[in-house]
Amino acid sequence: MKKLLLMLLCGALMISFIACNDEKKPDQPPKADPPAWEEFIEEYDEWATEYANWQISFKADPNHPVVMDALTRWPSEIEEWNTATAEMLEALKDFKEERAAFIAEVNEISKKITGMDTDEATSDDVQTFLSEYDAWADKYVAFYAAYADNTYSQEYRDGVNNLIFESIDWTSKINVMTSRINDAELLVTFTAGIADIAAKVAGAHK
Repeated sequence: MKKLLLMLLCGALMISFIACNDEKKPDQPPKADPPAWEEFIEEYDEWATEYANWQISFKADPNHPVVMDALTRWPSEIEEWNTATAEMLEALKDFKEERAAFIAEVNEISKKITGMDTDEATSDDVQTFLSEYDAWADKYVAFYAAYADNTYSQEYRDGVNNLIFESIDWTSKINVMTSRINDAELLVTFTAGIADIAAKVAGAHK
């Protein structure tokens, strides 16, 4: 206990020393400004609105030429925004208030994209998610099995387009769920479950 008190006292003295030195150095450079995160959020939100509107259009008419033309652009753009968001979070690590505000805004945009909540995930949330993803994977495998000898029909092409869209949607949902998991063991469980289901989906093409 004495050792701890001594450490605290030393720390207090050090802070006082630094503060005094700061007062004696009026010419020291000002603190750097945080990155332009608000501009980032504006651009991200515009993109998310475009993507959300495309989702609505796809569900209404997946074969519309304009909708079909945009289908293949989303996976790479989602990955680009995920990477850019992670980079901005890293750039804001020394700006606590701005970082917290940035995270809150990103969570709202994630809801727009996926329709998912962004609060901390529980074990039940993870198990429910994995069950739903696994059920979708079963549907994916069953589709390709059913059309193994009939890949030239319009029904097959329509089905593939739907699965591509759903795959994009699941990719976004997985990213959001991953960000909601703060417990290390739960994250391991989730990651392992996702890997098993991804293997099942990949097996549909063998």
